[in-house]
Amino acid sequence: MNLKELGLCAGLLVAGASVAGVTTLTATAHAKEASFVQAVNVYEAMVSFPPPIWVSDGDPRAQSEYFRQQNGPQFILEQIPKGQKFESWSQLYAVRGDYLKADQDIPLDSYISMSLQVYVDICGQERISFKPLSGSGASRTILLLCEASPHAPQGSGYGKKTGEVAVFHFAKVKDTFVKVYHEWRGTRFSAQKPETWPVNVDTVQQTIDRLQTIRIGPAQ
Repeated sequence: MNLKELGLCAGLLVAGASVAGVTTLTATAHAKEASFVQAVNVYEAMVSFPPPIWVSDGDPRAQSEYFRQQNGPQFILEQIPKGQKFESWSQLYAVRGDYLKADQDIPLDSYISMSLQVYVDICGQERISFKPLSGSGASRTILLLCEASPHAPQGSGYGKKTGEVAVFHFAKVKDTFVKVYHEWRGTRFSAQKPETWPVNVDTVQQTIDRLQTIRIGPAQ
């Protein structure tokens, strides 16, 4: 496998979104750790991550619906609020892993571009924006705003009247790429008007802070 075969779009993620109302959203270097963490082994990586924002005191397992699947080099673990359905969720929290053994090293930014291209395809360039929130050699945190998703397949839960806000945390361990992300889906909105988003800005900031506590290292 090579980079060309992967169809990576390394030029997708540029400087960042100049969107009113989002400039205050930042990643905090010393975010407060969650009271408990979840952990999962994803190929060459061990991922320790906080619970989703909707989980409060009590048994966290009783507050979410779960879906987990591994298919060869692809792994997914998804959570949605208890009582929601995976076909029609309003919030989704997930860990995704991809084992990509290529004939040359794949940069993390190339994997990020490949991952985000899916959203560009369903939303359209004119309805989507990104804001890089933090980044080091081994990880990145990115905010996504999709005002509407008119190019999504029918029956996918998306459409011309549906938009999405999402926060992604990406990391790489050897040939394993990991992303932990929280998505909010709702009525189409204006990126320039945070009051129209399917989630309030304070909740987005809390989620950004939580994702900064993620720990991804080599599996033992």
